[in-house]
Amino acid sequence: MAEKEKEEEPHFESLRRMLGDAGVGQGSIETACFAPKPEETIPGAILEAAHRRRAGTVILGRNMLPWYWEKFRRHVSDDLMRRASGLAVWVVQ
Repeated sequence: MAEKEKEEEPHFESLRRMLGDAGVGQGSIETACFAPKPEETIPGAILEAAHRRRAGTVILGRNMLPWYWEKFRRHVSDDLMRRASGLAVWVVQ
């Protein structure tokens, strides 16, 4: 996963800067790249990581997909928002 985090670091840095410009303290921003365990769903793994880190907010990126793909496939954020309890979920397109 370290390779994936290194690859994503410029993107994360840009997001940290945007959040900082919006008034979010840099010390309260944490990023993570991980793969769920085989028995976990992606939303379940995100929720478990958020609760383990005592996060109050999870921010997800959502790619714009062609309308036909969106029609037949659910996005991770749909399940995450439905299952999140005691956690704010932001979805950014």
